[in-house]
Amino acid sequence: MNLKNNIEQLISELTSISNKAIVATNKKGEILFINSKFEKLSNYSIHDLKNKKLRDIFILQKSQDKANLTVKSGNIYKVDFHKITSIYDADLIIINNSENDIDTKFSEISECAKFFDYIRDAILILDANKNILYLNDYACEIFQKPCKDILGKKCYKVHRDAGECSVCAVTESLKTQKVVEEHIYKPEINKWFSVRAYPILTKEGELDKVIEHFRDITEEKNAELDIKKSKIEWSQVFDAIEHPTFILSPDNIILEVNKAVLKLFNAKSETEIIGKKCYEIFHGSSSAPKFCPSITMKETGKPYSDAVECEIDKQSFIVSCTPIYDDSHNLQKIIHVATNISHLKSIEENLVINKEKLSLLMDNIPGVAYRCLYDSNWTMLFLSKEFKTLTGYNISDFLNNKNKAYTDIIHPEDKEKVWVNISKSITKQKSFVLEYKIITKANTIKHVWEKGKLISRNDKQYIEGVIFDITERKTAEINLKQSEEKYRLLVENQNEVILKFNRHGNFTYLSKSFYKIFAKNETEDYNKRNFAEFILEEEQERIFQFVSSLKYPPYTGYVEHKTLTNKGMRWYGWSNKAIINASGKITEIIAVGRDITERKIIESELKKAKENIEQKEVNRTIFTTNIIKETKLILNNLLKHSELLVNKDIKLSEKEKYANLVNSSSKQISEILNNFSEITQLESKDVNIEKTYFNISDLIDELKDYYRAQAEEKNLEFVVLKPIEKGLKLHTDKSKLKHILSNLLNNALKFTSFGSIKLGYKQEKNKVKIFVADTGIGIEPSNHKIIFDKFTQIKTKNQEFEGSGLGLSIVKELCDLLGIEILLNSSLKNGAEFSFLLEYVNTDIEQPVDTNTDLEFDFSNLNILITEDEQVNYLLLKTILNKAGAKTLRAQTGYEAIEFVKNQETKIDLILMDIKLPGLSGSDALLEIKNINSKIPIIACTAYTQNEDAQNLLKQGFNDYIAKPINLQELLSIIKKNVLKV
Repeated sequence: MNLKNNIEQLISELTSISNKAIVATNKKGEILFINSKFEKLSNYSIHDLKNKKLRDIFILQKSQDKANLTVKSGNIYKVDFHKITSIYDADLIIINNSENDIDTKFSEISECAKFFDYIRDAILILDANKNILYLNDYACEIFQKPCKDILGKKCYKVHRDAGECSVCAVTESLKTQKVVEEHIYKPEINKWFSVRAYPILTKEGELDKVIEHFRDITEEKNAELDIKKSKIEWSQVFDAIEHPTFILSPDNIILEVNKAVLKLFNAKSETEIIGKKCYEIFHGSSSAPKFCPSITMKETGKPYSDAVECEIDKQSFIVSCTPIYDDSHNLQKIIHVATNISHLKSIEENLVINKEKLSLLMDNIPGVAYRCLYDSNWTMLFLSKEFKTLTGYNISDFLNNKNKAYTDIIHPEDKEKVWVNISKSITKQKSFVLEYKIITKANTIKHVWEKGKLISRNDKQYIEGVIFDITERKTAEINLKQSEEKYRLLVENQNEVILKFNRHGNFTYLSKSFYKIFAKNETEDYNKRNFAEFILEEEQERIFQFVSSLKYPPYTGYVEHKTLTNKGMRWYGWSNKAIINASGKITEIIAVGRDITERKIIESELKKAKENIEQKEVNRTIFTTNIIKETKLILNNLLKHSELLVNKDIKLSEKEKYANLVNSSSKQISEILNNFSEITQLESKDVNIEKTYFNISDLIDELKDYYRAQAEEKNLEFVVLKPIEKGLKLHTDKSKLKHILSNLLNNALKFTSFGSIKLGYKQEKNKVKIFVADTGIGIEPSNHKIIFDKFTQIKTKNQEFEGSGLGLSIVKELCDLLGIEILLNSSLKNGAEFSFLLEYVNTDIEQPVDTNTDLEFDFSNLNILITEDEQVNYLLLKTILNKAGAKTLRAQTGYEAIEFVKNQETKIDLILMDIKLPGLSGSDALLEIKNINSKIPIIACTAYTQNEDAQNLLKQGFNDYIAKPINLQELLSIIKKNVLKV
């Protein structure tokens, strides 16, 4: 082959596997060849374009730095040109589909090498001395070395790192100056390659170079190995068939045989048989016999089998022929299997000899003996006398299907089953045994047991057998099975685990539930395993003692223990019954186990709950005792101070002092009772939540005036901290939130002797933090949790700080009710900050408009009696009412308020009545005043925030109520509503 042809062949092969579209033209611009990628892209084949000029078919536009090719579809592609002039007068036009320019790192050794970088095959160019002059990138991958480490080396040093090969594709190509191919395996990368060597000659015909082309053929080699392996496996399977088996051509020529054929014909090798016709071997004839199974198979197109006499020792065979077709349903091969049935001949002869004996036996056996044709109706040829007893029909009605076929009395449910089972057995030349139902002449159903077999005689096939009535046995079996199934389902569908173990502790029975609960693998056999394996080590001694106790009457017992199940550690309770033999020894123990984990957990929780309740009761008792002692002390002081008030020898200034002490003691008792009442109501959960939208800034404003006055009375600074943004709204129960803040402020006032109290809020992301902080005595971190506990007091060295201890408990209960988490930041002597976070809502939520909010209040004609013992509260109310024009009077007790109404010196238009008054309460004073003048509106001023308490005040007879701390706008609106009837 000359240089031009070699290069053309190589480039043609390589372009066919390139992932680029490539077209080659000669110097005239005529198309020499194209690859498949270019055919697909241009919609032309090589036959359409061969020797035609490129410019006549496509539009080629060239410039200095780029070239474009427009194809038939109108698509424009960027192309690269590579000239191959020294060895092949051609231009390679390579279509570049990517946006990036092609990296053209080409060797100067050969201009065609430019093309090789597009190829996913390894390409090497060698000189006549086998030195590597050039290799492409993929060749470096194969040799697993950088290109610079390969260039200039001998090819055999790179391939094998050894001496020169005596025989290889390159060596042969150099010798013969022909294209030479070989297959090599590269173990280091586990791949096979087809290696072709192409000689390159100079114009003078001298050998110049060799191009070595590596193509990956690993998949082809693997496929060859798989085929070889499959052939070996097929041969092993084929030879394992015990019956003589042939593979025939459509014209009955033997193609393959198994070892059973060689054994049958005493052949030493396959060559003695293969190539001959099957009938030549079996029958010793040159033509197929008349009843050849293969002929019938070809005629019907289906598998066929028949009995055949063989010339070898006059043996008989059942020969089956199975066709094998191709996709077009053309017969390709025939599978010919010969099954030796010679032994059946002797059986048939024995049957004939013993016919008389058998006939006599048939007439005397308790079942039906029969012979019938092997057909779909079981045409009866003979029936013994017992047939009439079994069916009620006359025998003559069934012989030769005179009036009935035997299949007519087989139960419809069993007909197909009987036919299929008998047919299968006959096909396998085996006796059949089956049970089925028949319908008698009396229309009753009987169960029968039948055994029979196929007999062939004089070219006819018969079935001979016996039929026995098994109705009684079958009925008993069905009843027993139903009973067993009933109890089995009952046992295995229980949640309880049922098991039995012998006196050695080994299981003898396990219910399904045992495997579900204890077995790691349901297929594992746990029988004969010991029950001790499922008892924890620390429990074993106790359980063994229990099992030992079962040998004494009443031989039963119950035990509970922990055990490891598939769900983890669980508690099980077991009811046990020991089976005792005649010697009084245990032979077996039956145990029924139930999972009692939930009960155990409940018992444990109940025990803990009981202990908690008992501890709470102890705490409550101690707390109540302490409060009673404190209350008695207060009452004693109250009585002593009251006695001093009526003592005529005491000065008026002293009496005023004692009156204030009486007032203070009354308030302490009132606070204790009110806190007890409120905490009891919160504990009962009989509290409603009434959520509304309200402005947090307004809520702070409602509290600030009252508590600023309280703080200033103790010489404390009261600071309100609010952000610039005052439009934040909350959606919760306003009265309860106000009560929480009031209790926190009361607590701060109580435990702060100097410094300041702060009330405020600030934004934190999408929430608002509300806080009450003080500079009081602080709380030790160890007491942060118990500070909120009911009936628990933290003892202080200073008696003045001791009280009921329920204020913060009420705060905690209210916070829990509203779903608020109360936070505490405090340490001893460093004050305390109570805070909580609430989500705020958008400020543009529509709110009910209060039409009275901006109205002027003119109470210049009103006389209002303020019944309030607290000076600060009185001054606050007096200031608000005086600004609205009202005249105010003051009563410090309920008794004084009653006297004002009785005297009638000044007309009273409305009474503001504090509920917690010293001596006579506001509620009791109400009743007396209503008896004197029922028309005077009386407004209750209460610290209660619960809706139920407010409703109770209205039921008592109050016209309205207002919660403390007093809100100016709300107070004026209530007065206006009740006095001016607006």
